Parts: sequence; C-alpha cells; structure tokens
Amino acid sequence: MISGKKSYLLLLWILFNACTVTRWSIIDEQVINPGYSPDILVNEEVIVLEQYPTPEYPVAVFNLMEYSERQFQLLEMKERNIQQFRPRWFLTTAGLMVAAGAALAANTSVLPVSLNSDQKVLLNIAAPVAALIPFVKQKPVEEPIFTGETELGKPVGFQIVADTVRASDLNSDRQADINLLYQGEIIGSRSGAILADGQIDLNLALLTQDLSRDFRSGDEIDAEIYLNGKVFDFTIPVSSFLSPYVIVTEPVVQLRSSPLISDLNVLTEVGQGSRFFLIDDGIDEWYNVRFGGSEVFLPKMSSETEWRSVFMAGAPDVFEFRAVPFGQIDVERSVPVLKDHNPADRALVLTNAFSGDSEPRQYLDRDHDLFLFYMRSAFQLNNEQISVIDMDKSRNWVQRLREMSPTDSTGSLYIYLSGDATIKQDNSIGVLHMQESPEESIIKDIIFTGIERIGAGQVFLFADLQFIERAESERSSELSRSMSIQVLEDTAAALINRMPESVILFSNRPGQKSSLFAGSGVENKRHHIFNYFLAEALQQRRMRMSDIISHMENNVDYMSRRLHDRSQEIQAFGNRNLLITGK
Repeated sequence: MISGKKSYLLLLWILFNACTVTRWSIIDEQVINPGYSPDILVNEEVIVLEQYPTPEYPVAVFNLMEYSERQFQLLEMKERNIQQFRPRWFLTTAGLMVAAGAALAANTSVLPVSLNSDQKVLLNIAAPVAALIPFVKQKPVEEPIFTGETELGKPVGFQIVADTVRASDLNSDRQADINLLYQGEIIGSRSGAILADGQIDLNLALLTQDLSRDFRSGDEIDAEIYLNGKVFDFTIPVSSFLSPYVIVTEPVVQLRSSPLISDLNVLTEVGQGSRFFLIDDGIDEWYNVRFGGSEVFLPKMSSETEWRSVFMAGAPDVFEFRAVPFGQIDVERSVPVLKDHNPADRALVLTNAFSGDSEPRQYLDRDHDLFLFYMRSAFQLNNEQISVIDMDKSRNWVQRLREMSPTDSTGSLYIYLSGDATIKQDNSIGVLHMQESPEESIIKDIIFTGIERIGAGQVFLFADLQFIERAESERSSELSRSMSIQVLEDTAAALINRMPESVILFSNRPGQKSSLFAGSGVENKRHHIFNYFLAEALQQRRMRMSDIISHMENNVDYMSRRLHDRSQEIQAFGNRNLLITGK
C-alpha cells in the first residue's frame, strides 16, 4: 500500500503537473476538392494579343487561344496538432480553496453556519465546479506542435478558374477579318487574313504611316478582329509602336541652345525636311529635340510633329547649312558702282520686325545688310546719309523719322520697308505691333508724311511686308486677287499723289508670303527671294525701273513656286520710267 504521505504527494503531482491535448486546426479555408469533377462553364476559341508592338519592332502578334472557365468545389483543410498546458498557480490555488470551503460547509460542522438541505446540495455542486475551473483555464506552453496529419472538412463553396492555352486545332485554314480604327474611323483593313499556325502579325507602323503627322500624344488605335462570328477588340497606344519626331517645314530654321530669341544662343541652321527626335513639346512656342548628343530647341511655328517607328525612320535626317559670312553669296560681292556720290541722296531702312512682338523672320537682318551694302557701294552713299529705324510701340521712331535731314529735288530717297502688316477692316494696310487708331494709318499718315517732308526729287520704296492675319480682322486670306492688288494700289497712290516721281515695289500681295531663297536640296542664298533678285538686277546694271521690275516679275514668282510650291507676285506702282540712279 502507498503511505498517506506518498498519496498526498502523488495527488499534488497530478494536480499541478502540465497536461497535453490533441486537437484539429483549420489551416486553409478554401481547398479545391480533388475528388470533385469540375463543371465546365465556358470553352471557346479567342484571339489574344500575345506580343505588344514597340517602336523598335512595331509588329503586334495575335494568337488563337482556347479559353475555358471551370467550377471547382472548395473544402476546409484541417491539420492535427499537439498543445501542452500548465496550471495557472493563482487560479488553481484559489479554485481548490473555494472547492474545499464549499465541501466543508456542506458536509461538516466545522464552519459556524446553519444550512438547509437545498443549500448543502448547491454547495456540493459548486465544490467540484470550482475545483475543475483551474484545469480548464490552464496556460498553453510554447507553440502547438503540428503533426502533419491533415484531413478535408466540410464544403465552403465553389471557385471558378479561368485558363487560356494555345489552341489545339492549328492545322485548319482559319481566316479572320481585321479593321484598324483611329478616332472611330477605319484607317486600314484586311479581309480573309489566314491564321498561319494560329497567328496573325500586324505591322502597325506600316498600316498607319499615312497618319504619321495626324497623331498626337496620348492617341490610341483600335484593332477589331472578326473570327467565328465574334469580334475581338484591342486598344493599342500609338506611343507603344511609334516615337515622336519633329519635321522642319520652313526652308531655314535656327537651332538654339535655349528657348528664347537671341543672337547668342544660335547653334546652327537646318533646312526643310530635317527630322529630330522629340524630347518635350510642353515649352510654350518651342520643341525640345535631340541633335547629335545634345538637347536643342526649335520654334513650333517652323515645324510639325510626326510619329514614326524607329525601325522605319532610321537615323534622323538633318540638312545642316554651313555658316556663310556676309560677302560670300553671289549678290553680296562684285557690286558695280552705278552712280557718283550725291550729297543730296538719302537711304532709309524702316522695320517693325525686331520689336520683340514679331516672330523672327529668318535672314531679314541680312536682307537689310544687303540693301545698305548696295547703298554704300553701288550708290556711293556715306553713313551720314543712311538711317536705320526700328519701329516699336514707344513711338520714339516717329521722332527719329522727323529728324532725318531733309534734301532737295536733286537727291533720291531709297527706302526698304520690312516687317509685319495686316489688312484692316476698311481694306487698308495696318502695321502690326503698333498703337494704331481706326482713324490713323501709320503708313499713309506717318511714314508717307515723313517721306514727303524729306523732300527728295525721286522716291524708290521697296516694301517687303509679311501680311499676318489677326483674329479681329482675318482679312488677308478673304480678299480676292483683284481686291488684294487694289489695297496695295490705294496705299501706293497715297504717296504717288503727293510725289509723282515715285515708284513702289511690294514683295507680294496680301494672302501670299514673302519666301526665302532656300529649299530642300538647293543652295541656301540666305536672303528673301524679293531682296535677292532686286540685288541681282542692280548687279546686272539694270538702271531703269521698268527693267528692274521686269527682272523681278520674271524670277520672284517662278523661284517661289519652284522652291516652295506657292506663288509670290510682286506688285509695282508709280513711274516705271525712272532711273534708279537718279536724274
């Protein structure tokens, strides 16, 4: 027999020793039931865009695939684990003391209380409950030990699994119809395209090359493929298969190191058709492009964007003009002396082209230099006889015009008028960027009055004006040919009526453009056509104005059509019998 002391120790060991419990825990709430045959919901052939195009390889590859949807049953998954527990000492001690007190009160007279039978029954029930609670609320020891033994539990739902695999039947001659759309309009189509080995290749750069200058940043094209009575739609960003380039549209454009007009930031000159990779088009009036290994800027008004693939574009074409100092163009050298020095002669260059509000006109400053060069070399004027006046909003130029030294009838006045003009609502010529009231005409009331005040015996006015349309008028392109000529004639008459011994030559009529003598694949003369052939006529010793006008009429319009495919008709008014060298 076990002694009383040993029995007491055994009881304490049983009460206070840790216990081990085995239980099942859910480790996955959704597991596909391997014994359940899935329900096939969808099983069909589809077209999938397998390979997206890139600018380097602008081919979209579409494959014939099988698409299926299957429904699987889901079950819980449980795993068996073992957890050890240890008594909570304070709770165990308290529970045993409560149980002992309840038992003594109910079954002995040790405690000085008087209990009826019902109370004794309740205390006898409470005693074992209080003794068991500490063993139910034992403390876990470390983490549970998972045995690796698993089993599937109750169903919890269903899962639909979609899958796309290469079509199994690729030997049949499948045919599909294809449409390419841009902004809702069909831009290309292919009927009966054969799916060779279940594949269709579309060279998007080749199919969209006619729209290369219509695309804009962010544009997309849609591809519709019709197969087995179904249509498959795909949206492809243009930027995924084409890259933006900038194409020069003017005969000559200056590349600059910064986006502003300055003589100090000009890097080089490039010709029409030069193409550059576009870096950024968000700089107001400028494109930021790549030229060689540098980032340069060119004006938006002289170029346009074009989207091309790298594969088709190749290396960008750049037609770069070499720097040519003044004196190396044919009309800038070998200038004949056409008359002796006359102290009564005067020369004037009057322009609003450099006011800061005008778009820069290429080579206009060189045109002025050429005119002044002939004044000094061919007509023997000295610097005191020559004035250059920039017209601006300050009106200081008006005072300078009034301060020009007067002359007499023995002298000639040679004027080169250039800049931007427009046709006003009353069909008269207005000077842009000037404060001109409706009742005032800068040309008639200020310039012609200043010319009359100088008092020369003969006046030769050469007007190279660029007619610009303004939102409030937009008259230049609305005028017919006869009406535009009438505008110039009325303007010229305002001077000729005051000074009959005058002749006025306009470089073009309203609605036309004064063009440069430069174009793709030809020599760049670095002058406007009007100015170049005026100098050439003098270089050929044409003295009478009728001969000069005839030479310019025969060449200016022809050269403009040849280089730029647009007409430029000079307009001459006044006394054509005058000798440009004077009386």
